[in-house]
Amino acid sequence: YSGIKQQHYESYSGLQQHYESYSGLQQHYESYSGLQQQHYESHSGLKQYYESYSGLKQHYESHSGLQQQHYESHSGIKQHYESHSGLQQHYESHSGLQQQHYKSYSGIKQQHYESHSGLKQYYESYSGLK
Repeated sequence: YSGIKQQHYESYSGLQQHYESYSGLQQHYESYSGLQQQHYESHSGLKQYYESYSGLKQHYESHSGLQQQHYESHSGIKQHYESHSGLQQHYESHSGLQQQHYKSYSGIKQQHYESHSGLKQYYESYSGLK
């Protein structure tokens, strides 16, 4: 299609992820283990909201895009965001989702998820989520 329209995932670890993309990016995550709630909304500016019972609360707002954002939580989640023309995101966590690597040039080309709960997800979008 013109990108990732709808993607719904469920795993045995209780992770539910729902993705929707139109002209703006809307992503909603629900998990019974690890990150509890992640809600993304993007139109002209990017708004991202995270909630977690593991102590992680993050709120993102950007008009020109993500430039640099560094986050650390008491649960050991280290997140680093860098954006210039393309989006580069790197996640590291000792609990919940173990590794999340994002690389992008014109858009979000590859998204790779790995967790110890057995969930492996791979995304590719040629037009990229915008």
